[in-house]
Amino acid sequence: MEESEEFDPTDPEQSPQSLLEVDQCIAVARSQLEAYWGYSFSQEDRCASNLHQTPAANSLEVPNSLSGGALFYPCAASDTNLVIDVFSNLVSSIHFCDVRHPEKKVRENFADSKLVPFVGRVFMETCTEILTLRQSSASSQGVISYCVGDSVHFFLQSMKRISIFFYRRDSPNPDGEGGSGVLWFGPVLLDLVLQRIVNGGILCTDFSNSYGFLAERLQKLVVGERLHYRNLTLIRLEPSKLSARIPQLTIVQVLRT
Repeated sequence: MEESEEFDPTDPEQSPQSLLEVDQCIAVARSQLEAYWGYSFSQEDRCASNLHQTPAANSLEVPNSLSGGALFYPCAASDTNLVIDVFSNLVSSIHFCDVRHPEKKVRENFADSKLVPFVGRVFMETCTEILTLRQSSASSQGVISYCVGDSVHFFLQSMKRISIFFYRRDSPNPDGEGGSGVLWFGPVLLDLVLQRIVNGGILCTDFSNSYGFLAERLQKLVVGERLHYRNLTLIRLEPSKLSARIPQLTIVQVLRT
């Protein structure tokens, strides 16, 4: 019998199929980002467990309030106004980030960037400016800001706890399609995002730039179905009123077990 090829965490043509292989990819990404930026991320606390699903439960609604928490939207470009209108009553602060702000473009080309396996394209241009889009209001207890700079770096350094991770309309091809080239729903960044979402927080996404077994399983969940990943239970929610305002999104709640 022919032996199976050993998994290479530096080869993005392969796809990790186990938590052990995901951890190998995270270790490689950490090492390369530390060498590139001089700063990376520490090992998150995790509880190793198998990936498995449980049958669908009753349909669940998006929580009415995630007060005290933050919404993070990486690679947002100009997609800000509708997100603010829909989510400002659910969270206390909203943070957008992109290297290509619609009014303050950081750079015209990708010469000073690096491709990191299973992460995608990151920039040496870290957060150069944080713009305040809207001051505190009755509907939003905190600031609504836009970081002009690399989204991955801003996430690792500044977004330690997230109530809502919002992500849509992106592409893995920055050169031909104008996308970010960042695999936010790939095996490395999706794992790190999940570890930083507070208990009861949500993913809100169209699964742009998705890649790997976890993203594939999440896309197949029906409303109420649960997916167990590490020390987390991931539940597909009914988008409810959000679906009318922002269609074609999947809502997944993150519970710590």
